[in-house]
Amino acid sequence: MSKPIRKKGSPFWHYDFQINGCRFYGSTRATSKRDAERVIDDIRRRAILGETSKPTITLDDACGYWWQAKGAHLSNQATHDGQIRKLITGFGKARLLSDIGLRDFDRYVAKRRAGCSNATVNRDVQLARRIWRHADERGFDVPSIAWGKLLLPESQERVRELSDDEETRLF
Repeated sequence: MSKPIRKKGSPFWHYDFQINGCRFYGSTRATSKRDAERVIDDIRRRAILGETSKPTITLDDACGYWWQAKGAHLSNQATHDGQIRKLITGFGKARLLSDIGLRDFDRYVAKRRAGCSNATVNRDVQLARRIWRHADERGFDVPSIAWGKLLLPESQERVRELSDDEETRLF
């Protein structure tokens, strides 16, 4: 049985072992040693049983697949194109979707929030959610993310009726 490894500069425990000449290594994405041991046991069990894991996909490729299937056919293409560019800039073109978690999104939301409204940030998060779901439906390795926790409060729409005087001036 392999033991969890703590790598310098990472909050997560890692694993590195071989089965039948195949090397298995990576992050458990667990911060506690006990959780890491459970993850490693599960990975070993699947490797011994011959279960294959899902293929990984980069953020750039996932955005490209979503764009070809859905985004290019929407009426607001320019908006989605800009949002995708911001996602890729924020996370990195070659970053694997399987390596992007809730903490990464928290950082992304905080950076985006500094320069735009909560509603704009929420639309970016909702687009990311659609891209992640599309990749997951296509069988790629996509982490489970609590998307609702990322959404920011938005101000309620203000409904106002014109007074008679304002209506007269308007017309």
